[in-house]
Amino acid sequence: MASLAKASDRDTFTFADTSVCKGIAVLMMLFHHLFNEYGEFAGYYVNYWPFTGDQVITIGLICRVCVAVFVFITGFGLAASYAKCFGDGVATAKEAAAFSVSRWWKLMMQFWPVYVLAVLCAPLGRNPLAVYGGGIRTVASSGLIDFMGLAEAFHKGSLNPTWWYMSLAIVFIFIAPVVMRAVRAFDSSIVLVVGVMVVSLFGHEGSSFGSYIASYLLGIFCHEHKVFESWAAWRADRSGGTALKALISGVLLLGMLLMRNNFNYAGTTDAFCALLLCMFAMSALRSVPLLTPLLKLCGHHSTNMFLVHTLMYSYYFLGFYYSFQIPIVILAVLAATSMLVSFVLEKLENATPYHAVMERLGKKVVGLIAS
Repeated sequence: MASLAKASDRDTFTFADTSVCKGIAVLMMLFHHLFNEYGEFAGYYVNYWPFTGDQVITIGLICRVCVAVFVFITGFGLAASYAKCFGDGVATAKEAAAFSVSRWWKLMMQFWPVYVLAVLCAPLGRNPLAVYGGGIRTVASSGLIDFMGLAEAFHKGSLNPTWWYMSLAIVFIFIAPVVMRAVRAFDSSIVLVVGVMVVSLFGHEGSSFGSYIASYLLGIFCHEHKVFESWAAWRADRSGGTALKALISGVLLLGMLLMRNNFNYAGTTDAFCALLLCMFAMSALRSVPLLTPLLKLCGHHSTNMFLVHTLMYSYYFLGFYYSFQIPIVILAVLAATSMLVSFVLEKLENATPYHAVMERLGKKVVGLIAS
C-alpha cells in the first residue's frame, strides 16, 4: 500500500479533510459552550423550537466530543510529521526535543497575539488583576504561566478558562517523540491498549489527559496502520461504494454520539466518535456545495475561534449573543464574529513583521536545541 506521503488525495486523509473535521469540531465546541447547561444563559429567553430545552442541553453536552476530534487529529498529524522527519526510525534525544519545540513554537505563535488582545480588551469584562489575584508577584507569575499556555497544568487562573486545552495540546506535542519511540518498538496497537489500561487502572479518567489519551493514541494508530487508506479503498471500485460508506460511518457516528453522555470508558467512546467523524467527512463531505467550503473556512480559523469565542460570548457581549434567542442563530452569530476576529488578527499579523520575526526566533531556538 502506498505511503501517506505518496497516496493520492482520493485515497487518504488529506489536509482538506482535516480542515472539514476541524470546522465541524469548532462549531460543536461553540454550541457546547453556549448550551451545555441552563446556567450559561440564565436570565435570557431562548426559543428551543422544535426541540425542548432539555434536548438542546443534551445536544450541547454531546458536542463536547469536539475535544476528542481535535486531539485525534493532533495525534494523527504528529505521527505523520514524525514519519516525514524520521521515516521508520526513531529520533535521537536532540532531534526529539527539536521536533517538539518547533511544533510548540508554531502553536504559541497563534496563541500569543490572542493573549495580548485579551489583555488589551480587559476593560470589556475580564481583568487580569482580578483573574490572577494577590500581589504584583502573584499576578506576574500567574500571568506568565497563562501566557505560556500552562494555566491548567499549574492549576492557575486564566484570562480564558477555555484555554485549559492549551496545556493538553502542549503535553501531547512534547510526549509525541516518546510515544512514537514506543510505537516503533511495540506497535501502535499495543501502545493504544496499554495507554487506555493505564488510565483506567490508575484512575486518571477524570483528568483532561486521561480523558483524551485514547483519542490521541487512536489518531497515531490510524496513521501507522493506514486506516484511512483502507477505508478509502474499501468498495472504491463498486457503484454506490461512497454512499454506502457515508451511510455506515454516519449511522455509527450518530449511535456513538447518543451513547457518549452515558458511557465513555477511559475516553474510548469519544475516540471512536472522532474516528467515525473523520471517516464520514472523507465519504460524504469532500465536495458538498456551500457546506464543504464553509466547513473548510471554519477549520482554517478554528484555532483563533477556539481562543477568542469564550471571551466574546461569556465575558464581553453575553447579552448581545443570547438576544438572538434561537440556538442555531446564536451559534451562527458567534461563529461569524469569532471568525471575523480571526480574519482581523491574520491581516494584522500579515501586515507586520510578526511572522517573519517569530519564525526566525523559532529557528534559532530549535537550532540551539539540535546543535
